[in-house]
Amino acid sequence: VTSWDAVQLPPYKGHKIHAFSLDLSGMRIRFHVTLQDSRIVVATRGELLRKLIDHAEAIEDDPAPEHVLASINLDAIHRFRDDLMYYWAERMRLACHENIIPVYLIRKIYGVEIADIPQVSQAKYGVTYYCPESGEYQYLKEVDRVMCTVHGSRQDSHQNLDINMDSSFARFINALDRVSVSHTHEEHVLRADLQIQKEAH
Repeated sequence: VTSWDAVQLPPYKGHKIHAFSLDLSGMRIRFHVTLQDSRIVVATRGELLRKLIDHAEAIEDDPAPEHVLASINLDAIHRFRDDLMYYWAERMRLACHENIIPVYLIRKIYGVEIADIPQVSQAKYGVTYYCPESGEYQYLKEVDRVMCTVHGSRQDSHQNLDINMDSSFARFINALDRVSVSHTHEEHVLRADLQIQKEAH
């Protein structure tokens, strides 16, 4: 069984940090992600991500030489774009549903309205629960249930079968031009950089 969830963590040095968790056959993997100088920075622990941010700032004026560089041309991405976006939409639906339970419990425990839950969850647990496809969580008093305006609930799940070309992921995929991965070996450090080149608008 595979499931996702996504939360927003407190920022660090002006960088927004998001955490994505993957449950796979009883094993949970969490990735902490931020965007720094047009680079996506990923780490498995929050403290490691903060160290990577500090490290990147320290060496930006004296970059080390690249030892391995791989570049992927994405001109033909349209051939599998639809399948990729259908897959992503399904992952986002599951991630949204994973957030419904903590949203429901926070409302029950603290007796707050849905609109106040982001502030409460941030203050109490340091996370913000949100729908990754820009839906809004609502509480249905008549059935004592939390649902999302985009994905519904676990009991009454919704998924738009049409590709949402206005979603953030669709805009990101359509704007991709080239992806480059470089590997650098520094003293006591193995560093990999992922650079994503987007089309100019």
